[in-house]
Amino acid sequence: LNISNTGVKALATHEMRDSTLMLKELLVSGRNVDGDGSCIESFVKFVRLAPRLAVLHMTDVTCLSDSALAEILDDSTRCSSLQDLSIAGCCSLTCIGLEPLSKLTKLTKLDVSRLRQAVTDDNLAAVLSRNTLSELRASGTDLSSASMEAMLQSKLLHYADISFCFGMGNDEQCGQLVTKSGSPIKIRLPR
Repeated sequence: LNISNTGVKALATHEMRDSTLMLKELLVSGRNVDGDGSCIESFVKFVRLAPRLAVLHMTDVTCLSDSALAEILDDSTRCSSLQDLSIAGCCSLTCIGLEPLSKLTKLTKLDVSRLRQAVTDDNLAAVLSRNTLSELRASGTDLSSASMEAMLQSKLLHYADISFCFGMGNDEQCGQLVTKSGSPIKIRLPR
């Protein structure tokens, strides 16, 4: 279901509140997820109606707060079903808001691009320690070379976009790390 730029007010009606939606994929983008400028609460309620989501893309949802993301992810079925998550450009999130990501036991794809201060070496290492992540998009974050080491130690990670992560070092340093590790990671290097 793609509800980008349409809003969810009409979907989160009273009759649906006690329902369970059998959605596997939900794609949302844009600043105004509720369609009328109201708070994000109706969006969170709507997402919680679909506990078995495998793909959840909330790209550029600037009103997505730490507490709203925690409420969306605070569900035992969500932790065991979510495989692909994008919160790229959700600029209201902080490093505290990203802590629940380490509880996602099936997560294979993660996009945290353009979350400059929210993505830290520590919270990325916590997600990578689950050893399920195969694709990471972290372009435009403040990651350092410590994150590069954590990525290279991950056994399943095969793609990492760290472009515009200026704390990672220059292309030559990144290339040396990849060469030393012998890892099959394909890395889009900082520019």
